[in-house]
Amino acid sequence: MKSFTLMKKSGAVIPCLMEVPESARDIIIMVHGFGSQKDCATAQMLFRRMPPAGFGVVTYDQPAHGPDEAGEELLLVENCISSLQTVDQFVADEFPDARVCYFSSSFGAYITTLYLCQFPHHGHRAFLRSAAVNMPLLMLGPPGTEMDPAYRKEFDEKGYIVSDIGPSAIRIPLEFLHGLARNDLAERFRRRIFQDTEFEMVHGEKDSTIEVSFAKTFAEQFGIPITVIPDEEHTLSDHPETPDRVADLAIAFYRREKSGKGSR
Repeated sequence: MKSFTLMKKSGAVIPCLMEVPESARDIIIMVHGFGSQKDCATAQMLFRRMPPAGFGVVTYDQPAHGPDEAGEELLLVENCISSLQTVDQFVADEFPDARVCYFSSSFGAYITTLYLCQFPHHGHRAFLRSAAVNMPLLMLGPPGTEMDPAYRKEFDEKGYIVSDIGPSAIRIPLEFLHGLARNDLAERFRRRIFQDTEFEMVHGEKDSTIEVSFAKTFAEQFGIPITVIPDEEHTLSDHPETPDRVADLAIAFYRREKSGKGSR
């Protein structure tokens, strides 16, 4: 496995991990969820399963995440998108004969889908795991919801609040919340500029972070195949066989003949 960094046009640094077999025809870019990082359990599963199946894997830390340089970049929706854009371009340049695929979890699936709907990209298959299709609602509450006074005070005093989700503290600036408010995923998908990507989803039946009803509604609205796994929570790891089942679903999706329906 190779560890390396990429630099964005802004000068921000993206720490990455990569393992690509010589025979790889497909390179999977993994986009981790909120509070996670490039070497999370899902990344370890992909590094274990995908290279033996002939797929390369590239993972990276999103802005404000991880113990390395990415943690220094401000957490903004546009910064998250530009990180994916940079990694996407790197993979396309480094492996010009390979196909690019995406494997994205939770908040990472939200960012990936925003990117694929609005910006030119190199991949045409996106597998969404426990997708945060309702990310603005999750973070902001229903329209008209007033911010918790304690949070408002903290924003006023420091300009950010601190989340302790995951292995390291994450600073959440107020502009990140404004970015979520501007980017309702269903609305972006409905008005997507680029319609050349096929999507597939997997979700836990008992997900208490992103209720399965939201995922199913999104999938049905846009004709996206979705697999609901019984007795599983948001991490899709409550049962020891589930991570490998998710890997099997992703491999089958990436290998499937193209349907010709970019808006599936």
